[in-house]
Amino acid sequence: MIKYLCPRSEARGNGGKDERNAISVSVTGNFQFYDPNEEVIQNYTGKNDVTSATTYSVYDYQEGMFNTGYPVGTSISPYEMTQTEDERFEITLPVPGNLYYYDYVVTYDDGSTVTIKDPANMPIANETNGHDAGHSLVYVGNAENTTAGQEYIYARKDTAKGSYRFVTYKAVDGTDQPLGIYLPANYDESKTYKTIYVSHGGGGQENEWMTIGAVPNIMDNLIADKEVAEAIVVTMDNTYFSWNYDDIKKNLMDNIIPYIEANYSVSTEAEDRAFCGLSMGGLTTTSIYATLSDQFGYLGIWSATDASMIENMTHDGDEPTLFLAAGKVDFGKAGFAGLKEALDQAGVAYTYEESLGAHDWGVWRDLFTRFAKNYLWDAESEPTPTPDPGTETPDPSDPDVTVDDPSDSTTATDTVQTGDNTSITIYVAGASMALIAIVVGIVIKKKKSAILK
Repeated sequence: MIKYLCPRSEARGNGGKDERNAISVSVTGNFQFYDPNEEVIQNYTGKNDVTSATTYSVYDYQEGMFNTGYPVGTSISPYEMTQTEDERFEITLPVPGNLYYYDYVVTYDDGSTVTIKDPANMPIANETNGHDAGHSLVYVGNAENTTAGQEYIYARKDTAKGSYRFVTYKAVDGTDQPLGIYLPANYDESKTYKTIYVSHGGGGQENEWMTIGAVPNIMDNLIADKEVAEAIVVTMDNTYFSWNYDDIKKNLMDNIIPYIEANYSVSTEAEDRAFCGLSMGGLTTTSIYATLSDQFGYLGIWSATDASMIENMTHDGDEPTLFLAAGKVDFGKAGFAGLKEALDQAGVAYTYEESLGAHDWGVWRDLFTRFAKNYLWDAESEPTPTPDPGTETPDPSDPDVTVDDPSDSTTATDTVQTGDNTSITIYVAGASMALIAIVVGIVIKKKKSAILK
C-alpha cells in the first residue's frame, strides 16, 4: 500500500486565498477495465459503437482484463475517498501491475470542484517550460507481476541505466524549442549510435514519452537484455507547429536532425534513423512516409493514419520497415483499413498489430516496446545475463510501488516519497496474477489549503 498525503489547507486562486471548505475528495485515473472477450470489443473497428461495452471497476477486475485511460463503454464515477477522523481522505484500490496516472477531484461546500495533481507526487517537468505528463504517476508491480505489454517499463535495479534530459534548439522559425533526449548507459562519444525520433499526440509535448511513456526505462531494459542496439531517443514538441505537417517535417529535417547530429555521436545514415508517433504523431509519421521515406529506415505509425496522404506517392522498391498499430478499442484505428489497402495495392510490405487497450499510454508504451524490440536494429552481440529489472523482494526502503522514476543516472533524482508510511498488500487474483493495493490519501485542513488551483 502507498499513501499519498497532501496538506490541503489553502486553495489559492487568482493570487488570493480561497476560504471554501473541501467537503469530499475522489481519485480518478486509468482505473477502468474491460473484458477483451466481450463481443462488442472483439468486433470494434474504430467506426462502430463501443459504448455498450461493460466497464469494470478496480474492485471487479479479473485476470485478463485490460485497463484504459478513459471510459470507452459505460462510464464509471471517480472513486470516492473516505474521510477519517484525522481529516485524512483515503481509499484502497486493488490493481494489477502497470504505470498508472491519477488526479484528485476536490469538491467544496459551495458545490464547485477542482481537479489537481498529487502535491506530494508531482510529475517530473521540463524545468525550462514546465511541460509535464499532466497527471501524477505511480508504478505498481514489477517486470514479473504486471499487465501484459508492460514488462519493460520498470526502472532497473542495477547500474545499466541511461539518462534523459531536456534541451533547447533553434527551430525553423528562429524560436528556442524543447527536445527530450535519452542517452544509453555509458554513452560514449567514440561510438556511433542509432537514433529514434518519437512524436507525441494532439496536445502533447516533449515530456510525455520520457515520463508517462516510460521510454528511458524501456530502452534501458531492452539494451541491457541485448534486445535492441544502443540508440539515442529524441522527443519534440510538434504541438507548437499546430500540426502543420509541412512545417513539422521541415523543422525535423533542417533543424532537429542537424542539431542532434552536431551535438551527439549518431549515425547520419537513413537506415540508422527511426521515426514513430502516436495519434497526431501517427498522422505525422504517415506524412513523413509519403515524402521522406528515403530519410528513415524504420517508421512506426500508431493510433491514427490517413491513406489519402500517400495517394500521390511513388514506390521505388526501397521502402522503410513499416510497423502499423493501434489499440483494440482505439478510435484512432479506423484509418488503418484504408492505409493497409493502399499499401497492399502498391505491393509494400508492412506489419499491423493491435494492443489490448484504447487510445492511451498503456497501448503506446507497449507499441514502442514492440517497435524497438521486434523491428529496430539488432544488438551487435549475444545477450549476457543481467539482473531482471524490478524483481527484487520489496522492503520498506525499496517499495514495490514507486512514484515516477526519471531513470537518470547522470543527474540523480531521489524517488519522491508520498505519505508517512509505505507497505504493500497482495490480493490473490487467479493462478498467476496478483493485485497490489494502492492506498491513496489526502489530508484536509479546514479552510486552509496549500494547493494551487
